[in-house]
Amino acid sequence: MMLPSWVQGFVFKKSNTHMEIKSKLSLILKRIKLVLKKDIKTNYSDDYAKGFQHAALLFQVAMDKEFGKYVQIEENKSLIIREKESEIEQLSVLLLSKQRHIDHLETILEKASFDSLSASKMTKVINLIAFATGQSTKVVRGKLSDILEGKVVKNG
Repeated sequence: MMLPSWVQGFVFKKSNTHMEIKSKLSLILKRIKLVLKKDIKTNYSDDYAKGFQHAALLFQVAMDKEFGKYVQIEENKSLIIREKESEIEQLSVLLLSKQRHIDHLETILEKASFDSLSASKMTKVINLIAFATGQSTKVVRGKLSDILEGKVVKNG
């Protein structure tokens, strides 16, 4: 059986996504309506044309019900996934940056001679560490004093 010329060229593969299928079905529907407008209404009886028009309308309603919400949901999912991946990447970069800053401050602390640091410089160092780590200055001051007294062995 030979397909009509307006249907030829539509090949449905298993790998087609719902969007591709909907696109092809929409194109088929447009061609059906074009045939109805140009050929069916002029060459066939009014009852036949009305039946054909009714069939095309049912096809459109079925297609909209099948693909309308699903396609929108899939589009929303992919958009949300892209946004979340971008957000994860930004947070990863931020985390890496903060970790580098913390490592840099630890290196400065290890190299510094704390006996020669003035109280104001020591307070600045403690405040920087507290800011970078998100801990309170009291906690950082306690940990720093433990490190200086040799009570804590660095993990590494």
